Amino acid sequence: MFDKILIPTDGSQGVEKAIEYAVAIAEKFTSTVHILFVVESSNLLIGYDQDMASQTQVQSVVEGMYQVGEDAVAKIAKQLSERGIEEIITKVRDGHAAEVILEYIKEEGIDLIVMGTHGRRGLNRLLLGSVVGEVVHRATLPVMTVRMDNKD
Repeated sequence: MFDKILIPTDGSQGVEKAIEYAVAIAEKFTSTVHILFVVESSNLLIGYDQDMASQTQVQSVVEGMYQVGEDAVAKIAKQLSERGIEEIITKVRDGHAAEVILEYIKEEGIDLIVMGTHGRRGLNRLLLGSVVGEVVHRATLPVMTVRMDNKD
């Protein structure tokens, strides 16, 4: 039923609860677990001049974000492996987070998405947007949302 599970992560500690649910499901169905981090480099380009110094600065920040993503997916992969999950795939991609997640589920034939949510409301949600909300509304497969601790 759930052969392939996707855990999108933003690198925050709050994804821990989502991992717990994903592990429980993966154990039951012997699922492959995919872990995806999305670098939104286009957001970093806003406000930078097109001179060489700015381009170098932006490139440095983007490379740093890729490293953050690699570290985040590796950490989760290690946790999953320690919990007995044998098939783990990690990816770091660039683009708008919700779009990349939706593309990834089609490419990889994902059966279930398990995502942490901050549970923001009101103005914070409108200002910050909601990757989870966009994925839930647009995905054509089950999306399990797990409320993160308020510490995040």
